[in-house]
Amino acid sequence: MMSLFNRSAAIGLIAIVLTSVDGAAQEPVAIDWHADLDFLVETLVEEHPMPFARVSEQSFRQEVARLRNRLSRLDDVEAAVGLMWIAALLDDGHTSLWPGSLESLQSWYPIRLYRFADGVHITAIDEHRGDLVGSRVLRIAGRDAEAVLDSLSSVRGVENEYGRRETAYLASNAALLRGLGLVPREQALELAIVTPDGKRIEVALQPVDAPGSFDWRGWGEMFGPNYEGAPPYRTAFAGSAPDDFLSPDESRPPHLRYRGGYSIWHIPAADAVYFQFNHVSGRSAGRSSEEWFSNLFEMIDSTDAGRLVIDLRYNGGGDGSILGPL
Repeated sequence: MMSLFNRSAAIGLIAIVLTSVDGAAQEPVAIDWHADLDFLVETLVEEHPMPFARVSEQSFRQEVARLRNRLSRLDDVEAAVGLMWIAALLDDGHTSLWPGSLESLQSWYPIRLYRFADGVHITAIDEHRGDLVGSRVLRIAGRDAEAVLDSLSSVRGVENEYGRRETAYLASNAALLRGLGLVPREQALELAIVTPDGKRIEVALQPVDAPGSFDWRGWGEMFGPNYEGAPPYRTAFAGSAPDDFLSPDESRPPHLRYRGGYSIWHIPAADAVYFQFNHVSGRSAGRSSEEWFSNLFEMIDSTDAGRLVIDLRYNGGGDGSILGPL
């Protein structure tokens, strides 16, 4: 039996990756999920600085025992999702178990959902189904859409309501939906939606089995799943393509004007300077981070704006050592 953990993970704030083993596709190999569960628990408890800050150790151990008792009855997808759920119990936004390249989890729907104040909406979709973009999603696989997204958030480490709402991208992975018992094996994703022109219809999207990752999750709700052979996407924002947002466009709302590392705009109507801080990166759009920070303070001084808005909603972190000038 083999283990699928990447054991080289550096952990303080933990991100462990489930990976396939080179050559494993040639010969079916039984995965020792019990050993992987033991490794996961040992790593979380010994390496995390405060593993039980948000969950009691007793509750954590009880859930681990429940999963261990069920593991022999689960297939690989269900077992992997079970381990992801254990890591997420810590309610730590920096502690998660990611599917990585595990082949059985490489199944995707060409769509991206996002939670807004008025419900769940399709923000990006295969351009061949572009007429559906912007639709409100009422039900997913016959279940309330909000409830399905709540279930998906249980396998991703989050700390607050905002973090939970941001996990809607997980609905693009067919394997996670199946592992949670929300969608049967190899079944289309059935959606009950209200289109932008008010029509209530039902649609179905077929899963695509292909190598991919979740790297796209932090690029913004205009980017769909990035897997091998993924289609061009159309977004809900004036029908633009996702890559359109990699070029500045002042005609869009401030948070959608530019998806580079940094974006600075003066908004006179709000008496504000708006600073979108998307990535902690050394360079963006040909300028160093020091130049961007200097430009920010220059705009504050030159406009005499009464407000500074710092938008961190897309920021996934980075090298904090470059933040001194800010």
